[in-house]
Amino acid sequence: MKHKQLLLTFFFLACFQTSAQSTPVEQYLKACRDGDSDTALCCLKNNNTRSLQLTSQTDLHGLTGLMLAASMGHDKTVKAILRFHQEHEILMRDNSRRYTARAWAEYHNQEMCAILLPEENYLRN
Repeated sequence: MKHKQLLLTFFFLACFQTSAQSTPVEQYLKACRDGDSDTALCCLKNNNTRSLQLTSQTDLHGLTGLMLAASMGHDKTVKAILRFHQEHEILMRDNSRRYTARAWAEYHNQEMCAILLPEENYLRN
């Protein structure tokens, strides 16, 4: 029994340390997924590394922060971070389904987020 408790304690501490030492990309993506617009904006504003454009970074599935926020229905976060995106980033597609942020919002019935995001044809004209 003590051995099991020790393993669980070790596992908890290892998870806590990993999350406390997350990268700016991980922090940004988590904030977008969780609807934490203040943290997402802070990450974007404090991104001093020109070589790392946070808005185009993806998670393991190829989802950008904009896609994550839109698919979860976080319209406040979508509004906040949208102004930092360039046209090609708004139209980025994920790795598996090849959906844009708007398509992810529509797929998950997040109408408010879908309305905020332009259709692909609108931007290209």
